[in-house]
Amino acid sequence: MKLHLGAGSVYLRGYINMDLPGPHMHLAADRPDLVSKWETTDDDYFARHRDKTIESLAAGPLDQECVCDLHGSLLHIPAAAWSVDEVLLRHVFEHLSLTEAHTALDQIDGVLMQGGILRIDVPDHEETVRLLRETGNKFYERHLLGPRRNDFGFHMMSYDRTRLRNLVESHGFVFVEEEPNIHFFPAITLKFQKPGARAPRDYAWPPPYPIPDEWNVLEVGPGNYPLPRANVYLDKDAENAERLHNEGKTVIVGDIETGLPEIPDGTYDMCFISHVLEHCSQLETAIATVSRISRNGRMLVPSALKEGLFGGSEEMDHKWLILPSPQNGGSPVFVRKNQDYMQRLKDVEVEKSTSRIWRTGPNRIDEARYLRKYFYEHERDFDVVVDWDEEHPLKVVVIE
Repeated sequence: MKLHLGAGSVYLRGYINMDLPGPHMHLAADRPDLVSKWETTDDDYFARHRDKTIESLAAGPLDQECVCDLHGSLLHIPAAAWSVDEVLLRHVFEHLSLTEAHTALDQIDGVLMQGGILRIDVPDHEETVRLLRETGNKFYERHLLGPRRNDFGFHMMSYDRTRLRNLVESHGFVFVEEEPNIHFFPAITLKFQKPGARAPRDYAWPPPYPIPDEWNVLEVGPGNYPLPRANVYLDKDAENAERLHNEGKTVIVGDIETGLPEIPDGTYDMCFISHVLEHCSQLETAIATVSRISRNGRMLVPSALKEGLFGGSEEMDHKWLILPSPQNGGSPVFVRKNQDYMQRLKDVEVEKSTSRIWRTGPNRIDEARYLRKYFYEHERDFDVVVDWDEEHPLKVVVIE
């Protein structure tokens, strides 16, 4: 579902068009004639307004009958949590005070699904001021202050690219790109994405050295998010291995805890092993195996700090609590879990709550936006990451 918020006199096909209730704003179900009058598509947004010019707009606001699909406001969006793929606002956001803008972004965050798109189009403050000074045209004064035709016709905020981007990013959205200006007056349209849970390959690859094209790269335990750069995948789950094989990938069914004697030393130039070793009972065998069969590699495991964020019991199959080395570049410390103790902490509802707060939402807690932004920016730091090569094989400290 796509939401077009503050639709005004542009009725977009393919979107749910929402606007405030009022004497001139009708519902589409009641006024299909107005739908026919104003409907257009996103790639031809102003198809019904091609007669508009700076001169005609400078004459003042128009009283015209408009249509939308539902009534609502940016301070209360009538949509279910995680139900929306895209939110579009064109020349609406500047009508909100800064406090209201924060509330609106919280509302948008609540209804957007993970990976959802937010597009915000606002007047370009700097360019508008420049043109006002240069031309003296009253239109640019209106463009700065709003049409002022009613209580909602005032621009409460002015934005340049940096201010708009900083505000939206403070809510955890990730900037994607600036879209072309579709107006004949100065405007800025920025596109953002709501991040969701990521696979380690998304935030911890590549390593800080070049991977030559000719290198033979192995991924151990690819799961549902195989590393695209890998040439070969090693997985002990036969079903997952078959799925990868059916996708045209080279797959070996095997278990690093057995030592894999059938694979010669140094077969691979590079190994990527992410969130696997914490599941291994025979940890030292597993570590020796990946270090033996690959000349270089990158290992990722979740730190005890990361597990603590989610109640400490999110992954009961994890055999180890893991800490980075007290010295930079040293060996990480693996402490075998007391499973009876961890079981006492197990609480599914707590896990759901902490995951929503730190990773995904949805929630309406103001502080959650800061926590999710912090986690998104620092998830790489919550993992213990170790690189190895032939001169410095993979080593850990094991405490049973």
